[in-house]
Amino acid sequence: MGRYFVTGGTGSFGKRYVKRLLDRGEDVTVFSRDELKQYEMAKLHPTVRYVIGDIRDEDRVREAMAGHDYVIHAAALKHVRTGEQHPSEAVTTNVLGSWRVAKAAIATGIKRAVILSTDKAVMPVNTYGSTKYVAEKMWLRSNEHAPIFTATRYGNVIGSSGSVLHVFDKQQHNGEFTITDKRMTRFAVTFKYAMDLVDRAFTADPGTMIVSKVPSFRITDLAAAFSDAPCREVGIQAGEKIHEMMLTEYERSRVIDCGEWYELPPDTDGSTPNLGTAYTSEDGPYLTVGELQELIHVTV
Repeated sequence: MGRYFVTGGTGSFGKRYVKRLLDRGEDVTVFSRDELKQYEMAKLHPTVRYVIGDIRDEDRVREAMAGHDYVIHAAALKHVRTGEQHPSEAVTTNVLGSWRVAKAAIATGIKRAVILSTDKAVMPVNTYGSTKYVAEKMWLRSNEHAPIFTATRYGNVIGSSGSVLHVFDKQQHNGEFTITDKRMTRFAVTFKYAMDLVDRAFTADPGTMIVSKVPSFRITDLAAAFSDAPCREVGIQAGEKIHEMMLTEYERSRVIDCGEWYELPPDTDGSTPNLGTAYTSEDGPYLTVGELQELIHVTV
């Protein structure tokens, strides 16, 4: 049994991964700054140790992390609109906060530490993606000081907070769906799959990025999975892409196909091999409307 320290442990992913750890008999500490979420979560999981704190506060992180074996760094400002409106807050939390968590992990002798990243960190066009891109680089380069750091990268988790599923669930009774662009595609990631990637990251070589390999969906098909109401375009929003990218051309030329996911090893020499094509949500394969309906049924 190990002692796990989960930043952002009251979030959509964090609370599910905490349950998985508890089901395995692990000892868990949740570190977050929302006391109400901790209070509500404690009703379900009273054996968890809950610590109020902010990853921006290095002393507090180090104090709370001491004595643990493993770190899951899930805390972040993750909503694109928030990042566009408050870029300094996104940088302070996602970049500087992650750096302070990494420093605390080194100082307290953590055995392994995993950060959660996103497809929006690949060729970023918004503040959130840019901060996660820098956080990825900083986190994995921290292996120069202690070989303990790995990462995961995946797309929008179906049903997570702020998910378009919740928007469409409310809109299906309004007679129309509002979408930014009918051409839009996204990667479809389930919570279970995201947790499996984190599990794999704990056993991967230091410096490795575990990258999701999942089907995509068309935003119009997702709307159709709710009802046959028409879709009205409202225009692309600040920081949005038509298609998301999971691997750049360079990364895809180096990546190892492990069947259910990709593993991106450390870039040790910086050489540029013959480049292939990037891995984007436009590539497919696409989930059908029926398959999306099944996902909605178990999520919303």
